[in-house]
Amino acid sequence: MLLGGKMMSKTWFGNSQTTRRQGSLLLLVLVGLEIARMIYNDIRIKNHFKTTAWVTVSQQWDPKDLLFEILSQTRGISLQQMISIRNWSEREFVEAINRFLSEKAYLIVLDDMWARKAWVSIYAALAHRGSGSEVIITSRRELDLPLPVDDRCFTHRPRLLNEEQSLKLFNKIAWEGRDPQSTVEDGAIRLGREMIKSCEGLPLGVVTLAGLLRTKDASEWEDVSRTFSIILNVQGPPQYGRSLYQTLTLSYYDLPHYLKPCFLYLASFPEDLEISTKMLARM
Repeated sequence: MLLGGKMMSKTWFGNSQTTRRQGSLLLLVLVGLEIARMIYNDIRIKNHFKTTAWVTVSQQWDPKDLLFEILSQTRGISLQQMISIRNWSEREFVEAINRFLSEKAYLIVLDDMWARKAWVSIYAALAHRGSGSEVIITSRRELDLPLPVDDRCFTHRPRLLNEEQSLKLFNKIAWEGRDPQSTVEDGAIRLGREMIKSCEGLPLGVVTLAGLLRTKDASEWEDVSRTFSIILNVQGPPQYGRSLYQTLTLSYYDLPHYLKPCFLYLASFPEDLEISTKMLARM
């Protein structure tokens, strides 16, 4: 990412101190970025808030599940308490969250939100908030989120790498910091440059491709390039982006035959579910 996680957290924290209003909510939307975790884990930021929560939303979400996670994480309730509140209504969850978060400065991350309806369904629970409360939303797309006039919303969009930056990142991973000009034949260097262009400046695409090629001899790059050319003609799901889907598909095709079924077993589980290793092994 062009904007590093540490720099992002420092900039965001500083700006949040100067832009918040008394009793208002500050909302930060990260479009397509995966640096929210770095911000969330920044000890300086965490110590500023009375309570925090990390809630995964994803495509298949339920308002009660989201409210349950917010309440259980911010309050730190026991397993027995979790069982007792599982059958609460949405209204009961909203009222309980409002009571607990009232006058508290909190940080809540809503990770991988796909639809504005998810935000609308839980916003009422955050309506009575303490001074300095903040919410981070990560999303793979831009969301038009309704907010009261007193609240502030900032959207951070990802910046793509240019060709020089992509090549520098690729070389750092694929060659493990070595100078490819002194250790690799010109053909492999040319193939690497050609495949990088297909990543279209997406950092995750460049990192994935470089990590794959790092395990290959220079003589094997021709086979990888040929497979990559075939995959480029495959149309992937629009929400993932064409180049990223194809780069990840290449990684799957490169798996040993005995690992591919293991990987596909994961498709049996809902998105973002915590998977038991014992259950996976029994399958």
